Amino acid sequence: MSKEEIERCYENYSKEYEKDNSIGSILLVKRRNFAGKEMYRKLTIEMFEGIMDSDENFRNKWTLKPKQR
Repeated sequence: MSKEEIERCYENYSKEYEKDNSIGSILLVKRRNFAGKEMYRKLTIEMFEGIMDSDENFRNKWTLKPKQR
């Protein structure tokens, strides 16, 4: 994938993370907010790119699909 494609995919991931942070990394440290709700850490673009390179399921989930006409 090109750098531009990765950036577009990461932007999509970031928008979804803002809606529901549970899509964040469960591999890293989970945090709890003041209400006791678990919070997940957002991947950096470098981490996102590394996982895209190595995990086919993750790549399939976040790769932008062409719009159907």
